Amino acid sequence: MRALRALDYEVSFAAAGIIPCGAPYYSCVEDVLCRQARSFDLVYLHRGGNADKYLALARTHQTKQRLVYSV
Repeated sequence: MRALRALDYEVSFAAAGIIPCGAPYYSCVEDVLCRQARSFDLVYLHRGGNADKYLALARTHQTKQRLVYSV
């Protein structure tokens, strides 16, 4: 996240099991991706399991962003 901030991205963080983008505003990662449709410049998916769960949803609702995947 620091590296992305250094590249001048504004970084929001939503992860399975951690809820910084959470209650009372968001209930889960899916909720963040859907309700913030087309608002992010970049979606970073960390680890294969998360990419499997959220890639299609990110592509559907975050149509103008870059998708970054990392182990």
